[in-house]
Amino acid sequence: MIKLTGLVKRFPGRTVTANAVDGLDLEVPAGSLAVLLGPSGCGKTTTLRLIAGLDRPDRGEIVIGDEVVCDPGKGIFVRAHRRPIGIVFQSYAIWPHMTVAQNVAFPLQGGRPRIPRRKVRERAVAALDLVGLADLADRPAPALSGGQQQRVALARALIREPKVLLLDEPLSNLDAGLRDRMRDEIRAMQQRLGITTVFVTHDQDEALAVGDEVVVMSEGRIVEKGLPQDIYAWPRTEFTARFLGVSNIMAGTVRSVAPGVTEVVIAAGVLRCRPCPGARDGDRVSVLMRPESFLLSRRRPDGPAWRGTVDFSIYRGDCWDYHVKVAGEVLKVRVYQEKAGLAHGDIVFLVPDESAAIVLPAPGTASAPAPGGAPAVVR
Repeated sequence: MIKLTGLVKRFPGRTVTANAVDGLDLEVPAGSLAVLLGPSGCGKTTTLRLIAGLDRPDRGEIVIGDEVVCDPGKGIFVRAHRRPIGIVFQSYAIWPHMTVAQNVAFPLQGGRPRIPRRKVRERAVAALDLVGLADLADRPAPALSGGQQQRVALARALIREPKVLLLDEPLSNLDAGLRDRMRDEIRAMQQRLGITTVFVTHDQDEALAVGDEVVVMSEGRIVEKGLPQDIYAWPRTEFTARFLGVSNIMAGTVRSVAPGVTEVVIAAGVLRCRPCPGARDGDRVSVLMRPESFLLSRRRPDGPAWRGTVDFSIYRGDCWDYHVKVAGEVLKVRVYQEKAGLAHGDIVFLVPDESAAIVLPAPGTASAPAPGGAPAVVR
């Protein structure tokens, strides 16, 4: 278990900026994997370094398991090498003059109590076996591929049998195909070992694929957190909707509020949306819809539909992404059934899935959340 309470980190000569952590509270249950997700400079790596003991916070408390490892107010600071953690850096930090086994065994060298050389070797090979590299124990480290180096860094982080595993952008140096494969392997290994893990990334696909919980950060604060499927399907802030996946964000005005439904007028027409807590007639709002929340057809359907014009299309292998101009706005529409042949200027019809529409207060309105602050709308 990891618990962060009131964590603050300022850098010399700066106020609380996008590089700092500002009053962060977070609890990661034992055995779970939490993903810190956000743009560059949002504070996610700084948070990881504070957990690791590589940086000291200005205020706040850090608890790992049952031990308080940092509390500046009480003069408590457990150094990194004494914390029950393993860490994998973005660069992997593989030493080229060592063999694979020597790289993995390095955290045990010079430790207390002393471990016999034979036992060190055994534990190194056992750690390599966890990541499928036991047969490469004596290979020179420079002879490894990028994916193998990543596995070596992971084995080195696990050799001390830590309570907590910290991963800082561990896949960013790999090509796309290998990145997907290693992502799946890390998740499988974490679940198999049941080790509490914090995974830092700016990649939304990684976050959704590996996390038990996704923690979205901006300007050193937590914007929102939750299950991957909830964060993606029902974001509570426009920031999250824009950052986590592709969203169509349409300006609208509440026409009426009734039990179980909020009617919103947008440029394309009227949407009967799920309830928006606190919404009143005449309020300015933003309506969010994912690209897959539309049915696209070439012929006008029997029921209500929006008429649009194809701007351009992108083929992604398992789907087509169309940019469709509707009532002066360009909407992104994802189609998983084959719709080849649609080209610039083609007329199409869209049927929105109104149950998938999310209504949020418009930015700048009194009920809208402040940037980086707590969301005003809670589902």
